[in-house]
Amino acid sequence: MIASPRQGVWSGAARRLRPGWVLLQLVGNALLALGAMAWLHIPDSHGWQFALSVFSALLLIAAFLWVYVKSMIDARGRESRAPYRIAGMWLFAGFLISLLWMHEVAKLGNNVELRAGYWNSQLSAHMRTFLTYARLVEFQNVVIVALSWLLPMLLLPIVVELVTRNWSTARMASAVRVWLRWQYWSVAIVALVVGCQMTSALVDWHPTYTVRGEVVSVTLRLLFAYGVDILLGCIVLALTCELLSRASLSKSTGRDAAA
Repeated sequence: MIASPRQGVWSGAARRLRPGWVLLQLVGNALLALGAMAWLHIPDSHGWQFALSVFSALLLIAAFLWVYVKSMIDARGRESRAPYRIAGMWLFAGFLISLLWMHEVAKLGNNVELRAGYWNSQLSAHMRTFLTYARLVEFQNVVIVALSWLLPMLLLPIVVELVTRNWSTARMASAVRVWLRWQYWSVAIVALVVGCQMTSALVDWHPTYTVRGEVVSVTLRLLFAYGVDILLGCIVLALTCELLSRASLSKSTGRDAAA
């Protein structure tokens, strides 16, 4: 699917949300999660068990890369040109960089309480009534979450462009131009906030206190949160592909393809 300057950004992104790859995300991620849980229960006391564990891990990584490469290529449509094996390498590199970044940023959470207590103690009595210890803790947690997702958000247009069309200077320039589009940041931030807040609220919600009721409730709440989170991710991916297409079209024709 190639973007048309006459077509709005939102309608173009919606047209890319085809049921096939959205269903692939829903089913694929669920199977990957089940596979990961099964992998954690593989013993490694014997050599053959260790070999099975390594083989299963490599199989899970390959399946993960295929699900996401396939989804990105389907979302990008006819513009996709990169071979699967090269696309998988780009995706793995982007995922690894994002994972390392999030791991390092998460270390900032180790001393959240200590920093909040120190900052609160340095404030005047009047300021402490507003910037309470609890608010300072919450503020830090929000900043840590924002920082942890900042690099993945910056990398997403680049990774999608590399996965679907491979490397070139012009294509990387198109990916960087997506950073300047307010539509990208608004949807990505809203998806992150809604996903985090809704998932947290559903996990903490206890509508019943019987054992059977809690089991049913947890199952339904987690399934609902999972479905919404996957759908939000698909929306971000579809919009990213649409903006990348428009950036490439605008650069090649010299026209403003913005809606």
